[in-house]
Amino acid sequence: MFLRIILFSTLVSICAGTAMAQEPGPEFWRKVGCQPLEPRTRLELFEELSGSVVIKGVTRIETTEVKKLEVEAVEVHLQGYAPTPNSAVKGIAIVYLDQNRALIDYDKIDPLLKAIDALSRVDETST
Repeated sequence: MFLRIILFSTLVSICAGTAMAQEPGPEFWRKVGCQPLEPRTRLELFEELSGSVVIKGVTRIETTEVKKLEVEAVEVHLQGYAPTPNSAVKGIAIVYLDQNRALIDYDKIDPLLKAIDALSRVDETST
């Protein structure tokens, strides 16, 4: 009987210790899934503003033949401000399966397209 009590208390203390060790602090809490804490683009920055009225315009672009992939033109600006480089931002949003979304600022589209072109020219002779 005494051996059972020792084994049971050892098992409970091991389980409780590992469960307490895996509890994250507030510095590790994420907004959604694996998203970083800080916004990566100006579009994300404007969407997450609090205490301001943010107006967002979205136009769906029908240029892809990939199922469940949507490309949208996005413009976001703060209400009460004339659209200037500091109060408005444009870009595109690529949405896959209505859940995963990538936002690309307008000034980053050209370098992205150049990188895609460079990757499309790679073949087996490239080093």
